[in-house]
Amino acid sequence: MLKLSLEVVKTPKRKGLKMSEDMKYIMFDNSDPIIFPLYWDHRETANKFPEKTPTSAGFVYLHNGKFLAYGQSYSLKLISESEADTKTLNRLLSSD
Repeated sequence: MLKLSLEVVKTPKRKGLKMSEDMKYIMFDNSDPIIFPLYWDHRETANKFPEKTPTSAGFVYLHNGKFLAYGQSYSLKLISESEADTKTLNRLLSSD
């Protein structure tokens, strides 16, 4: 049984950006991300990919051209693997 930590996850502090610029993400099978708008639900989005297993989820934003992952998904009962997910998102999705 998966236990979800009830710790408070703080939004990273950043100047000049608004929460509306954040997006949600789900990492499937530890290496296959999808990024989507805040108004989509994590669980409903994950259910559109029944062949894949969600392994982490949370929120993501762009800062200086790099993706930064944080937070958690209550609907999926998954936390963001912030450091690993950030690296994966940047490796797969950055234009560098």
